[in-house]
Amino acid sequence: MTHQEAPEAFDIDVSTASVEHARDPWGVYRWLRERGPVVRVTSLGGITAYSVTRYEEVFAGLQDSRFSKDASHLGTAVGGTSGARQAGFMLTAESRHLLNTDPPDHTRLRKLVSRAFTARRVQQLQPRIQEIVDALIDEMAATGEADLIADLAFPLSITMICELLGVPSDQRADFRAWSVATMTPATPDHAAGDAKLREFLLALIAKRRGELAEMEDPGSAPDLLSAMVVAHDEGDRLSDAELVGMAILLLIAGHETTVGLIGAALLELCRRRDQRELLLNDPGLIGPAVEEFLRYEGPVQRATFRVAVEDVELGGVLIPAGSVVTMMVGSANHDPDRFPDPDKVDITRDTRGHVAFGRGMHMCLGALLARQEAQIAIGSLLRRFPDYTLSKGEDALTYQPTVIRALSSLPVHLGPAREG
Repeated sequence: MTHQEAPEAFDIDVSTASVEHARDPWGVYRWLRERGPVVRVTSLGGITAYSVTRYEEVFAGLQDSRFSKDASHLGTAVGGTSGARQAGFMLTAESRHLLNTDPPDHTRLRKLVSRAFTARRVQQLQPRIQEIVDALIDEMAATGEADLIADLAFPLSITMICELLGVPSDQRADFRAWSVATMTPATPDHAAGDAKLREFLLALIAKRRGELAEMEDPGSAPDLLSAMVVAHDEGDRLSDAELVGMAILLLIAGHETTVGLIGAALLELCRRRDQRELLLNDPGLIGPAVEEFLRYEGPVQRATFRVAVEDVELGGVLIPAGSVVTMMVGSANHDPDRFPDPDKVDITRDTRGHVAFGRGMHMCLGALLARQEAQIAIGSLLRRFPDYTLSKGEDALTYQPTVIRALSSLPVHLGPAREG
């Protein structure tokens, strides 16, 4: 195949922190796809990257080992640009976690950590998730008004991840603030929040290790942090730095992304009454509905940066060794060649193959938990308040200025409650 040269870099900000992108990401993706399967894009943060825009190439690229996730490669690639600051959350956090390593390190870490994320362990959490959701909906019912982010999506996800990690309830507000700072690297609060989160987790790990030493059966400890502390394979264990890195990853992947998913789904069900009626008439569609919301507006719109470790041809375009590469999963999930009429929400759609959780070795470890929380939260709200409506115009809706696509608030009138 003859190589095509990628076009000159476009000066466009494709980060989810961009106001324009938050309002109309699908238009941005359409514009990019029209220019080719791989285009060079310079974000306002200063990083020039080869953005992979179409489904076929994104699907392949996510699984291509010639694109490295190792933090040291990224540091070399962007270290001399102003964009290094925007990549800071990856470069300054403990690099020994699943997003920032390649095999064999990645293989070792995933093998040790995945034991805490088995389908059986996640299934055991279902009653607790339902209990939290029911209590939150009961509280909302008392007033008839609610912010579905502040009153449902956020408290559910932060409670679950903090219980899983064993974070004391009186420290969860601080935990949340530090996590937001960690995900907004281009702000003054980033360094302080990142440092405080790291300090807190190191202390929590030390405390948990001491408690486990006193237990007859450390493997019976219920929280995931304990499971990671005791996890071992042929004598190999996670170091404290690796534990902190994994805890930060779990916090972001297991909390902020779930807030984004639940918020996006509940907003779309406000906008699209026909889809809400389908779900109300057939609650068994909740699983396919969540998959469609993931495809349509997943919380991760752009996979974390990769670096080409050798020349790679993708979509007929030569990506030179040393180049930064972004897999635009949000664009791939709206590629009409893979998903017909992609800008339409259809909860009966065949969504198999969507890349909202990634693909290959870096596929999201917490996907099962995110799906379960979303299904229970959305299904439970619809059963109790099937007629909820927005209480403010859509122009009032804003998105969080982080690397995760998530609504800041979603104020609604709950409407008449349905008992039972």
